[in-house]
Amino acid sequence: PKLEVFGPNLFVTYGSWDSTSRTNHTITWSSLLIDPSLKPVSAVNALSNVEFVASSPMFRFAAGPNAGDIGWVSGNAMHTLTVNVASAMN
Repeated sequence: PKLEVFGPNLFVTYGSWDSTSRTNHTITWSSLLIDPSLKPVSAVNALSNVEFVASSPMFRFAAGPNAGDIGWVSGNAMHTLTVNVASAMN
């Protein structure tokens, strides 16, 4: 999971999979906002075409059109990179 302070809440991302399956270990990535007492304040959102790597941090945009938003870089099996943005306005 990844965790980042996001306004008065925390932005959480995590991967889940069916650990009972012998053949399908596809990871489904999701995100949600939780408050400081760890209660959800948003619905769980599925994140498509995203992969998180433990050593790759989230970052905060300091300026520009995404100032204050959280971002992370993800890749896929086609070897392309994507900059993902979680906006406080969403």
